[in-house]
Amino acid sequence: DALKRCFWQEKKKKKNLGIFGPNAALEVETGVEGLARVIRTNKLSPNIITNYTKVVFKDRFEILLGCENPPSDGTVIETMYPSIIKAANQYYDLVFVDLDENVDEETRKTIIYDSDIIVINMGCRVPKVALRAQAGSALLKDPEKIREIVSAVVQAVSVPVTVKIRSGWDEDHINAVQVAKVCESAGASAIAIHARTRKQGYSGKADWKIIKDVKESVSIPVIGNGDIDSPKKALAMLQETGCDGIMIGRAAIGNPWLFKECKEYLENGVLIPKPTNEEKIEMIKYHYHLLKEDKNEKAAILEIRTHALAYLKGMPESKRYKELICKSKTEDEFLNILEEYKLFLKNDY
Repeated sequence: DALKRCFWQEKKKKKNLGIFGPNAALEVETGVEGLARVIRTNKLSPNIITNYTKVVFKDRFEILLGCENPPSDGTVIETMYPSIIKAANQYYDLVFVDLDENVDEETRKTIIYDSDIIVINMGCRVPKVALRAQAGSALLKDPEKIREIVSAVVQAVSVPVTVKIRSGWDEDHINAVQVAKVCESAGASAIAIHARTRKQGYSGKADWKIIKDVKESVSIPVIGNGDIDSPKKALAMLQETGCDGIMIGRAAIGNPWLFKECKEYLENGVLIPKPTNEEKIEMIKYHYHLLKEDKNEKAAILEIRTHALAYLKGMPESKRYKELICKSKTEDEFLNILEEYKLFLKNDY
């Protein structure tokens, strides 16, 4: 309930937020150059906050959840175009925007001051951020600097400010509880924690006990992240840590159906069927066409390769077709490979 109040406190006011509509939120990637990231959900489940599934297109906002309709929950749209953010509001209820350094100052101010929620990301672990810029997760080494940043943002805006962190810099410096307390005392309205250190990156196992410790140390809502790759694990994290919500990351790559699966399981206790091999192939095609709409054929072919490999992971005799996909250079070639594989599966499996 506390988490829902934090995110939905302005919903009934129907206030005018310019380019964002009634429920927008801002995610600031501290010191990072990157595309604007819009995280959208519709009817946010009280136990799910989605985070990663990446979609990049200008005009259409259907997330890759198995159909061409607007999603029932969770997507990330990466865009720097305010008009696209505005158009997205007709479909979704919650937005997070991660500002690009190239966004002009007027747009930046509009986004910052017209958003409903600001999320400060202190969990990024990539070298250019955490090492070269000493931003992102590098801030975990300096809790007082975190206090300064969070306090300054809280004082500068009138909307909830939340913070994303990791468990610590490395195994010798696990300080998530300390950082969470600092964020709370500085005025943060919620905190999300990826239960791995910066040194771990995405390796090893997330230590959910740290999420539990953070939850028990603060009174603001706590969102848990790390190793949620199935509906049962989503429920397990909620039960083991007592966290107020969960955040899904890498597990959604190649499996955007995961959000729907988790939502159905948490709300109704039902494990819905996994997508069929044919559905996965059709989704790859759909994903490609969305990329092509946003960019061009050449760029879409290059980008879809990584996603296609993730979609095909674990499918029968997929190695040969993955190799062919990685060598494809044109749309016809790429789509013919998928059709050939679909026919193979139909005849042999």
